[in-house]
Amino acid sequence: MADGPKRPIDLLAAWPEAWRGQPLAVHDAPIAGGLVSYAVRWHGPRAALLWETTASDVTLRIPGLDPGWSTTEPRGEALFDVAERRA
Repeated sequence: MADGPKRPIDLLAAWPEAWRGQPLAVHDAPIAGGLVSYAVRWHGPRAALLWETTASDVTLRIPGLDPGWSTTEPRGEALFDVAERRA
């Protein structure tokens, strides 16, 4: 993986519309400086992200759900209003 400890790590670059409402879990994925685990769970139209990483000095992002969101926290959860995409 090309990401270094100080560069952002994108957990999900995209979230296909066909996946809406479907849970996802990733466990102990290797990243620069450690491991990351995360899960997406749905509460109606809202997506909940739970994450935990052993890497230090890393910024996590999830542009597939919210392009503006990022965190440097090693663990936590966030809730996103995911607008339905129209073609």
